[in-house]
Amino acid sequence: MSKKIKRTSNLKIYVTYYLMFLLGAILFIIGLYTYDRGALISEQGGDGRGLENAGIIFIVLGVLFATLSFIYSRRGARVIGVNCPYCYGTGYVDTGRRKEARTEMCPVCDGTGKMYDKTAKQLIGKKKQQEKEISGKKDVQKNEEEADEVKTS
Repeated sequence: MSKKIKRTSNLKIYVTYYLMFLLGAILFIIGLYTYDRGALISEQGGDGRGLENAGIIFIVLGVLFATLSFIYSRRGARVIGVNCPYCYGTGYVDTGRRKEARTEMCPVCDGTGKMYDKTAKQLIGKKKQQEKEISGKKDVQKNEEEADEVKTS
């Protein structure tokens, strides 16, 4: 694990999703209340048009955040679907407590944080093997060309 990869844990995905949805719901409720208050003031002969407009804006923002939370949850489900169940996608396991705590690479996913089913692992292994074969063939061709140059000179 030479590269430092920022991983997203399952907990972070769930918390972000619920906070986005909660914010959307709160904005929607505030919008309904504000719109209703503005309509009430307008019916009584006052100038409640500003509150009505603010209510509509809050309602739209609430619906927007609720929709974005749904989209985020769908994308998060894809991430959670391949996260390692042992380390929850972080790539390391905490052992010990407080000062004695140390982080160790996850023995299940070897620190990648990802778990794939057997077919996906096999496909990844085949791709790596094909890449090695291609690079090996290129090395052989280069060696043959160098040998030909040495023979001709």
